[in-house]
Amino acid sequence: MQRITISLEGALASEFDRFVAGHGYSSRSEAVRDIIHARLCAAGTGNAPETRERHCVATLSYTYDGADGRVLSRLRELRQRHHGTILSSLHIALEDHRYLETTFLRGPLNDVECCSHLLIGIPGIRDASAKFVAVHAPQTTVSPEQPVKKDLMAKPQRSLRGRLVTPGR
Repeated sequence: MQRITISLEGALASEFDRFVAGHGYSSRSEAVRDIIHARLCAAGTGNAPETRERHCVATLSYTYDGADGRVLSRLRELRQRHHGTILSSLHIALEDHRYLETTFLRGPLNDVECCSHLLIGIPGIRDASAKFVAVHAPQTTVSPEQPVKKDLMAKPQRSLRGRLVTPGR
């Protein structure tokens, strides 16, 4: 490890100490390391080719008007186009036609960033925030060229004994 020294104004240092205590860090150094690591991951730690190929997982949360068919159509198109990067989405109703949705992404940093920027850029998407986390080993993903098996998409049906059965399994 290397030692670095930083200077903070008194009020900022006091606020940081409250942050350290409130988040369960054992020391200021631990908190600073965590904050720096999070910022570097969020920023992609530069544009070097080896950095841009690193893998990450991300969550992207945003709100939208569920009555706006254009937003829903563009979200559906984006999910289909980037099905290898977008793992899943979960949405909840907040109020009349307004939804909060969280989308989970995984893949090379370039792909995940590109997909998240496209999603945030859809007209009608509001209050968006993203969280990126670097992962050490690439995870197996479905490539865009690999067709999705129809039997995985089949609806479960009741067997003669009343159990749910998915065709093809």
